[in-house]
Amino acid sequence: MDIEQESILSHTGQTWKYLAGLFVGTLSTIVFIVSFFYPQWQFFLVMSAGAGAATSLIIEFTIRCPKCKARWYLEELSKPIGSSSIIMVRKQKACPACGLSSE
Repeated sequence: MDIEQESILSHTGQTWKYLAGLFVGTLSTIVFIVSFFYPQWQFFLVMSAGAGAATSLIIEFTIRCPKCKARWYLEELSKPIGSSSIIMVRKQKACPACGLSSE
């Protein structure tokens, strides 16, 4: 996991949102896979699927520019497939909408 110190995510103090989402998303995926093989854990199957979906929505709507309020991940998802990478959001040095820099 490579989050550069001079990235806009780090500069605006939003790295914790990304890392928390990554942790909860990974944990819910593991619980989902394990509970898929145990029918008595059906409750955990549903809860982990919901937690994964909620985590992705939280990341998409809460990581944004403090100046223009542009939602960086949501904007990347709305672009045509293959035009850019969502992973690059954690490395970008400025807001693509208003140009707010990390420097």
